[in-house]
Amino acid sequence: MAKSIAKRGRPKGMRAAQLHLQRQLLEHPDNPKVLQAVYEAALDPEHKNQIAAQKLILDRSLPLSKFDKQSDIRTPVKITIKSIGNDNPKLVEGQTIGNEEY
Repeated sequence: MAKSIAKRGRPKGMRAAQLHLQRQLLEHPDNPKVLQAVYEAALDPEHKNQIAAQKLILDRSLPLSKFDKQSDIRTPVKITIKSIGNDNPKLVEGQTIGNEEY
């Protein structure tokens, strides 16, 4: 009972098809119009797809290394609250919250 071994990876010619499609998308004459429409949707609070447009822009513009779980680039947040008109301010010490994964 010889069983044929399935090849792994992309089918032959798939990478060339992907590159061809990518080149067509990048060189299309309406490319600037599409980008403008996405930016307008992201900036319009009344647009029904505002969040999707914002996510699309941010996912492609921010480097992923900044959000890598292995790198800890978070800095502590310090909050200062000042009151107006209080002659006897009371000092309250804060609590440090650790870097916990949620």
